[in-house]
Amino acid sequence: MSDRRLLTLLHISDTHIAEPDAHAAGGRLEPWVRGRFHRGHAWYGFLGHSSPALESLGRLARRLRDDEGAQIVHSGDLTSWGGPGQFAAAREILPAALGSPSALDLAIPGNHDHWPGDGGVFGRPSAALRETFPVLPWVRRIPLGRGRLLTLAAIDSDADVFPWGYARLWGRGRFQSQLAALDSLLPRPVPGEFRALLLHHSPWRAQHRLGVSAGSRLALDAFLPRHDIRVLLCGHVHVPRCEVRACPHGEVLEARCGTTTQRDFVPAEWLAGARGRLPGLPRNSLLVHRVIEDDGTGDVWWDVEVQELGRWGFEPVGGRSRIRLLDPRFTLRS
Repeated sequence: MSDRRLLTLLHISDTHIAEPDAHAAGGRLEPWVRGRFHRGHAWYGFLGHSSPALESLGRLARRLRDDEGAQIVHSGDLTSWGGPGQFAAAREILPAALGSPSALDLAIPGNHDHWPGDGGVFGRPSAALRETFPVLPWVRRIPLGRGRLLTLAAIDSDADVFPWGYARLWGRGRFQSQLAALDSLLPRPVPGEFRALLLHHSPWRAQHRLGVSAGSRLALDAFLPRHDIRVLLCGHVHVPRCEVRACPHGEVLEARCGTTTQRDFVPAEWLAGARGRLPGLPRNSLLVHRVIEDDGTGDVWWDVEVQELGRWGFEPVGGRSRIRLLDPRFTLRS
């Protein structure tokens, strides 16, 4: 018996790209960013990206592409606060760092990308958002060989959030209109087809802050079995977590990526003026997904490996999560 790998996906998220001059010598950042840090807010993406993390990500991306033909998915928060310069930097920096002009082909926006680009949270997004993500929702079909097919669908889980509302302040997702639009794009599943949904917000997060509206969660609960979706790829919370849940149509895996290239330190001179207790920044992380077929049993599995950025680059941590996509003893619904 042996396993045959059908697909590898490198899943990154919350890269929080800032303008290049935000990382000049001395760690200069806009004064209002320092002010937010002193009030206990700035670590949630405002500090921009880390160049060493980008370099480590690039080394891993090249190795996985050379060894496994890995494709890249990005589950949102491409930028720090949605500035046009940040979008332009991201479109240049990420493909160059990852050594792939298609690095953003399977990418979606997050709530930071919807911010107005002036450093504030409230307001309509800049035109650069739609220039970078012109079509949402979308559906991509990836042949896996051996009669297998992955259908990857993507939505903007911030699409229905009012620019000056409560959900914007607390980073909550609202996306019922996106699910309604995706309904018409997805045909009925066929035998040998597996489906995954790419979205920014973590739909099963229990806490109110950074969660999902009740209406969107109910709509998603109905949407998943209707389209036989078994895997959710998301981010937003900055801490990785992979969880399998029992749903009406079978087990569903929520694979939540942490922040991948966020700047993971603050200038030392900031700490003296900071008020209250400041938690540490989460470690940068990513997920490596592999779709594997067991040649002996015919089972098809979706495996997820969490990697964190350490001293020598991104390295696997902890165990792996997996769900069975296909059991040959049963037939897929058609």
